Amino acid sequence: MTNLDLALGEAYRWYLTRAQHPFKNKLLGHWWGWFCKPSVWIKYDGDLVIKVRLRDYIQRSIFMEGYYEPDLVQLLKSELRPDDVFWDVGANVGAMTLIAARRCKQVLSFEPEPRVLARLREHLEANSLAHVHVLPLALSDTGGRVMMGQAPEENSGMNSLCRTDLGWDCQEVEAIRADDLVARGDVAYPNVMKVDVEGAEAMVFGGAPSLLRNPALRVVVFEAALSKDGLPANAELTRMLEAAGLTVSPFARSDATADDGMGNFLARRA
Repeated sequence: MTNLDLALGEAYRWYLTRAQHPFKNKLLGHWWGWFCKPSVWIKYDGDLVIKVRLRDYIQRSIFMEGYYEPDLVQLLKSELRPDDVFWDVGANVGAMTLIAARRCKQVLSFEPEPRVLARLREHLEANSLAHVHVLPLALSDTGGRVMMGQAPEENSGMNSLCRTDLGWDCQEVEAIRADDLVARGDVAYPNVMKVDVEGAEAMVFGGAPSLLRNPALRVVVFEAALSKDGLPANAELTRMLEAAGLTVSPFARSDATADDGMGNFLARRA
């Protein structure tokens, strides 16, 4: 990434989000597919940079609005402390990893899907974030090789171990239990943990009973399907977290503009 790359990306962003001229809407409507093709570098959260492609839903939100899931961004900014270890489980291209990296001692980013993994690493290199460690692994309740469904490029955030029967391409990835990973002595317990794994939350927590009970862990924020009472539709998620001494409460919709039945939840130690 060069200064020229960033300048061109910011000029592109200015035109699409702020420029005004009589034919702009007609131009964008007719040529929107072309406008979505390039990947461009833009500024992110102050002095960071991120590479985005408008064809991808999450990256388009960052380009247009500054952040994807701004409520989650604000939570991380308020919760993270300088000496914390943050685990980003389901890091995708690293939007939350980058937020956390400016505010804590160490970040572990878990992302097994090869396409977004490459972009995540590119972002860490561009921002010189040596205290962020990428683990190309899926956290699950078993170890070994597992299949991951690869979502269409329009929404890479939907990659999931639980979506292998939708007609998508599938990729074999390496999985590990969080407790086994910590037991090896290679990584530190998290103080704050974000889990966004598109339906595989119970698999992540099922492989982490000791990690969840560890008093170092203060907060887990996770995405899951909503029930009618506003709690996780999968009651097993609440049971596992409460058994570990964490109290679960609704936090925010994952995407306030989408009627997808998904929400973010907080599990906080009393």
